[in-house]
Amino acid sequence: MKHNSKRDIRAFTLVELLVVIAIISTLIGLLLPAVNSAREAARNMQCKNNLRQMGAASSAHLERQKYFPSGGWGPKWVGYPDYGFGRTQPGGWLYSILPYLDQERLFNYNHLANNSAAYDDNNAQKSVKDLVESPLKVCNCPTRRRSQTYPLRSSQSVLYGGDTGQRTITIASMVAKCDYAANGGNTTECYWNLDTTGSGYPQNYIEGSNATWTKNFKQVQWRSFGICYAGSEVSSDYVRDGMTSTILLSEKFLDKDNYQGGCENGEDVCMYTGISCSNVRIVGTGLKFEPQTGTNGVKSWTNMSAIKGAMAIGTNPNEYLPYQDKRLNDSEKSKFRYAMGSAHRVGFNVCMCDGSTREISFNIDPLIYTALGNREDAYNFDTTKF
Repeated sequence: MKHNSKRDIRAFTLVELLVVIAIISTLIGLLLPAVNSAREAARNMQCKNNLRQMGAASSAHLERQKYFPSGGWGPKWVGYPDYGFGRTQPGGWLYSILPYLDQERLFNYNHLANNSAAYDDNNAQKSVKDLVESPLKVCNCPTRRRSQTYPLRSSQSVLYGGDTGQRTITIASMVAKCDYAANGGNTTECYWNLDTTGSGYPQNYIEGSNATWTKNFKQVQWRSFGICYAGSEVSSDYVRDGMTSTILLSEKFLDKDNYQGGCENGEDVCMYTGISCSNVRIVGTGLKFEPQTGTNGVKSWTNMSAIKGAMAIGTNPNEYLPYQDKRLNDSEKSKFRYAMGSAHRVGFNVCMCDGSTREISFNIDPLIYTALGNREDAYNFDTTKF
């Protein structure tokens, strides 16, 4: 008797199919967090590599110019190649390290546009526009946003050198922005200058180079204990706490609602301009600390109560501590514009003055964090605790 093979073919029942689907869904649910975690780890590694590259460029700047890149003259000034480096350069720290990031073309933008002996301001303005609209991949954390141009909150007028020492261009639309900031020290005094006109920055190159402004920049130096501030020229000799114990660059905090658009506080200028809270941030608690003079004139910190000369800047002593990116309400925006931070889950990446990089927890001890932002506080701490 022949066996009927058609009767041996058996399809899945509905119950069996649902079980298989459930098993596959469970496996996908288990794998997705691992995949997302691996992707974030890769993005975090790229972020550290960005800082490592900028740290190496800053070290090259230090070796060549004998000081770390300067903070520049203020947010109204864009970098200008004819003014060199240091106190005479109105552009910020990022503009100053462009030659050491293999970006000589961007640094020397006006030289490429002006090949004739006579100054041509039309070419110069086009060159400035090209500069401010040039993003760099190394300047953006991949966890946060892509390397591209982003809109300004409103049109802005910026100064550049030109033939008269002061030319103005209006930037109306898209500019390059950076997710990293330099260490301005423990207080907002890194932004401060003593301009009696109330303008807050030199109005032209001649003014920025005269004796009055040289004195102004020196007074900022006396009040600032970070690495980058208005008109700064910090050599390695001034990093008395050691290059491995002082932050040079860090990721900065940003309101999640302003990743793609411009905002009023902390993200409102092009990344090649002089010092502002867009490119220099506070590392510390918002208190100005001076170590206690102890036995044999040696300065040291023993505990918080032993610190002399503490001066609160603002009402909340913890307002400049690092934070994970979040959405801010209107009352919080002015507070967070000075803070370091990141879009990562547990911490933010920093580059130390020796060029090494590491991740620091958002829950770092405030006193240790403040010490990391001060180049000469003489505070000894366990480096395994951050």
